[in-house]
Amino acid sequence: MLMQISDNDFAAVQVIWDYMFLVTDPEKADIIIGLGSHDLTVSDDVARLFHSGIAPLVVFAGNVGRITEGMFDKPEAEILRDRALSLGIPSAAILVEDTSTNTGENIVYTQRLLRAHDIDAKNIILVHKPYMLRRDYATFMKQWDGADQVKVSCWASSITLDEYISKVENPAEEIAIMVGDMQRMKVYYEMGYQIEQPIPHEVWSALNILTKSGYTSHLIT
Repeated sequence: MLMQISDNDFAAVQVIWDYMFLVTDPEKADIIIGLGSHDLTVSDDVARLFHSGIAPLVVFAGNVGRITEGMFDKPEAEILRDRALSLGIPSAAILVEDTSTNTGENIVYTQRLLRAHDIDAKNIILVHKPYMLRRDYATFMKQWDGADQVKVSCWASSITLDEYISKVENPAEEIAIMVGDMQRMKVYYEMGYQIEQPIPHEVWSALNILTKSGYTSHLIT
C-alpha cells in the first residue's frame, strides 16, 4: 500500500496508538516473553530489560504469522533469539517457542513450554510492538491458564508515533496493520479469543476514519 498520509489520518492513528500503547512500569519478574513480530526491536527491548536484572529468563515465541510469511527464512522466535544473543543475552537464559502462528498461540504454547521445563512463572513481562500491547494483555488474560493468579505487565521502550513511523519501510502499510489490530480488539473479544477492553468512542471513530481512507488490507472481512 502506497498513499499519502493526510494530517487527519495521522491524527486518527495517534488516537489508536495512544489507546493500544498499554505500558506498565516493569517490576522484578520470573520471565520476559518476547512475542513474535516483524518488528525486531522486540529483541532490543527484551535485552534492555534482561540486562537491567529484572528477570533471569527469556522466552521468544512465534513461528510465522500472517505478516511475516515469506519475510524471514526461519521462525520469528529464532530471528528474535539470534538478535538477542548478539545483544549479549546468554543462550542459557533463552527458551524458544517456535510453533505458534498468532498471538493466542504465542501465549498458550509458551505456557506449555514453561510447564515442560517445570517453570512456574508468577510474574511475567510481555514485550511486543508498542501498538500491540493492549491486545497482548487482553489475549494473555484469556488464553493463559490461571491468568488471574499471575501478575502480567506489558512493556516496550517509550517511543512516539512519529519516531516509530519514521523507522518503518512502508508507513502506510504499518498503519494498515495497526488498523487491523485495533479492529481485532472488538472482533476477537466477540469470538472469545481475548477479554474485553472498553473502547472509547473516539478510538472507534479513529478506526472508521482510517478504514474510509483505505487502510483496510489487514482487516478481518
